[in-house]
Amino acid sequence: MPEDHYINWQQDPFGNYQARVVFNSPTTEFSFTVDLVAEMTVINPFDFFLEEYAEEFPFEYDKVAKAELNPYLKKRKASPKFLELIDSLRPEKPIRSVDFLVAVNQSIYNLVGYGIRLEPGVQTANETITKKPVHVEILRGC
Repeated sequence: MPEDHYINWQQDPFGNYQARVVFNSPTTEFSFTVDLVAEMTVINPFDFFLEEYAEEFPFEYDKVAKAELNPYLKKRKASPKFLELIDSLRPEKPIRSVDFLVAVNQSIYNLVGYGIRLEPGVQTANETITKKPVHVEILRGC
C-alpha cells in the first residue's frame, strides 16, 4: 500500500467493520491482505425452559405474560393464502410446544426458497408463500 495514505474504520448498521482508505497521491501499484477471525460457537437452540402452562401447544398465556406480550399478540388481517398456511400447521391434538416449533420451522423451510431478486423493495409475505421454492446452489471455493 502506498506510504501516503490513511485509514478510517467505520461500522455499518449491521455491525460490520469497514476500512475506508484514502490515498493522498496517485499510485501505480496497490495490494492488500485481508485477515478474518470467525468465532465458531456451538449453540443449542433448545437450551431453554418453558413455563409449565406452555409445555404443550396450544396453550394460554398466564395473565402477567399476556399483559407483557400484548403488543406482540396483535393480529393484522391475513390473506387467504396465509390463513391456509396457518390452518395447515395447526395440530389436530395437543403437541409438545418444542415439537410444534420444530415442525413449523421445517414446513416454512420447505415452503420458502431463497433467490436473488433484482427488483427493489420488500416482497410481501403473501408473495413469498405463493411462489414455489427456488433452490440456489452455493458455489464453493470461489
